Amino acid sequence: MKRLASLLSRGDVLAISAAILAVFMVSGYPALGSSLAAATPDGGAFDLSLIYSPAEAVRKASLYTEAEAVAAIRVHWTLDLAFPLAYGLFCTSAWAFGLRRLAHPAGGPRYGFLFVPLAAMAFDLAENAAVAVLLVGARYGLPAAPGVTAVCASAATALKWTFASAAFAGIPCLVVAAAFAGRIRKRRSSARAVVERAVPDDLTAVIRLEEAGFDPGVRELEEVFRARMEAFPEGFVALRRGGETIGYLCAERWGEVPPAEARWFELGHDPTSRHDPAGAVLYLASMTVDPALRGTGLGSRLFNEGIARIRASAPGILTEVLIVNEAWAGARRIYEGAGFAPYGRIESFFRNPYGPPTAAVAMRR
Repeated sequence: MKRLASLLSRGDVLAISAAILAVFMVSGYPALGSSLAAATPDGGAFDLSLIYSPAEAVRKASLYTEAEAVAAIRVHWTLDLAFPLAYGLFCTSAWAFGLRRLAHPAGGPRYGFLFVPLAAMAFDLAENAAVAVLLVGARYGLPAAPGVTAVCASAATALKWTFASAAFAGIPCLVVAAAFAGRIRKRRSSARAVVERAVPDDLTAVIRLEEAGFDPGVRELEEVFRARMEAFPEGFVALRRGGETIGYLCAERWGEVPPAEARWFELGHDPTSRHDPAGAVLYLASMTVDPALRGTGLGSRLFNEGIARIRASAPGILTEVLIVNEAWAGARRIYEGAGFAPYGRIESFFRNPYGPPTAAVAMRR
């Protein structure tokens, strides 16, 4: 559940879910409304009532002719099935997006609140099922069905409107709260955090941050980080706050600017095979901050202060290079803001657990 919630909290997933809902509202919702209107007799609407009693549900169902009942059931399990799935996906993704950015770094997102948008979708689908059974029972004289099903239909409708209202109302509330929380964290975190040279005891935290910050397939192993620290200790810095390592930046010292080819930047390469103690090129191999602190400005601060600290302790460096996943817009903004410019592209370099491999952009300053 946590992994699914983390996926839903991604900005690109939120954008896709919003696009799906928008397309449905433009093309599908008008058809849904007209289809329901055509299949619903006067006084027989279930979806538009905020609340009705079980007895009222039975009365509504009795108004349908057989043809209307068949048409209404068809609509409930086609267009009216797609609608709760579309808005449910959007609301759940929006809530996950907000909860992740609202989360306190010491805790983590409270994804349990996703129960609200998920309940809205579930009760909407439950209403569809109950109404369909109620219509079948009314048309074919199933005496045992109407009583129980009428209770389920009336309860599901009331709960659907309750949770759907909360789900949509919660989206702007979460966005505003997350924005204020982010500003407060940015001021507090930036003031207390310090950039220092990393030591071997930091490696446990580095691996934890690596696993939290990167998808499987793009993570470095502990032995690679250890080799970098041993070969070029000046090139490994940690971002610390209150004694806790909340970010890291590690680099290698090379003798030349490499071409934009995969063999130069492959994961797991031996840092000692390319290390040049007098090299003029600083290869910025990896950097991340605690995902809960992204958006606070700490990533940019770690990047800029980290490079300055490395260059101050390793004279002779004239230029820096790095590669970045083409899909990582936030990281690219940090690098471009620091003066880095693309000089090449490596197709299908980064493995992607959610789709085809993505390109790497080679940058230099």
